[in-house]
Amino acid sequence: MLNELVWALQVTLSQVRQEDLVDIQEARLWVEATNWVRIAERAVVDAEASQELAPVPRFPLSGPELRSLQQAVDRAVGQHESHRARNQSTGDVEQVFQRLMRTPFLTDRRWIQATWRDAHWSSLMIAAALVVTLAVSVLDLTIWKHFSLQLVVVANSLLTVIALGLWWLHHLSLKEHHRALMVLRLVPSDQQRR
Repeated sequence: MLNELVWALQVTLSQVRQEDLVDIQEARLWVEATNWVRIAERAVVDAEASQELAPVPRFPLSGPELRSLQQAVDRAVGQHESHRARNQSTGDVEQVFQRLMRTPFLTDRRWIQATWRDAHWSSLMIAAALVVTLAVSVLDLTIWKHFSLQLVVVANSLLTVIALGLWWLHHLSLKEHHRALMVLRLVPSDQQRR
């Protein structure tokens, strides 16, 4: 029972330092309670070793004083957390602002160019992955000849051919999109050959 009381007081008192308490009376109560916790903790540790509890002095605070100390600790913790949250949110806003100032602003034209270029490269990467998948399926059928998995490989090959067809339709729509951008002169001359 004493060790539970010591643990509870340690948790409460360790949330703040003596300097965090504004009122001198509250700081005095914190010091008295902390000193008693140290003595009681030593007695609990000694009792575990010798199986006999050493005498512990009476707790120095009355009930109202303990409640007052708890309220002071709660106030100090609340002030500390609100100060930290205020600093953290201010820091976040400042970081976002600094990052935005370092990033050049995109005009509509540059945004369209960038998104078209990203879509074009994404399309080419998908095509490369599909061609590799189809090549592995063909190699599996012709060279390695895993007859037990032949049906699976044929199904995989057919699905890959269908995916390549869908990719080709997607890529044609990208080319049409690119032609529209060229007409609107939103694509620079180095990309007009694509």
